[in-house]
Amino acid sequence: MTTKQKTWSKTLLSSYYYLERLCDSIDKLVNQTAVNSYFSSSSQLYNNSVMDISNRIIDLSNRKIEYINLKVLIEKTLETMPKKLAKLLILKYMQKISIEKCCMLLNMSMRSCYRLLDKSLACFSEQIARFGYNTQKLEIVYWDDKFIKSIYTLIEQDKCVMDEKADVISNDSVFNTFIKELIAQTAVC
Repeated sequence: MTTKQKTWSKTLLSSYYYLERLCDSIDKLVNQTAVNSYFSSSSQLYNNSVMDISNRIIDLSNRKIEYINLKVLIEKTLETMPKKLAKLLILKYMQKISIEKCCMLLNMSMRSCYRLLDKSLACFSEQIARFGYNTQKLEIVYWDDKFIKSIYTLIEQDKCVMDEKADVISNDSVFNTFIKELIAQTAVC
């Protein structure tokens, strides 16, 4: 497995933790945009035509669809993997459990757990490629998404086994920054 494949696997699995929250935030923004458009005064009509507001809502809805599709892709990929490999990825990346706790839960030594983690990531990468999402396709589909790109960049810079506490804080920071940018982009003037 190449470094790029491993980085994409970690990125997708790490993003899974936030996808439902992102979709919920997008729903709230769509509702807020629609409600606020009703109360726009004539002094606030710049960038608030029916077409502009409709385009913002459509863009947000399309982004939500992309996140739902990504969530389903990750789930389907994990379903095709051997249970023990998938379980480790779910514990580590989706439930944000430390590698030490994963070792205890799986009744494994630390060294065996790290080996299994590498094997699990390789299997995930292989399985997701079978669904047509090799590294080139992942770059085409998700590279323009700021949230996914931010997580990918964090993981790529670390090039390592991440400290679980730092990983969660970093990704939470990326998530919060992304939501603030999303709100700013959709704010009705």
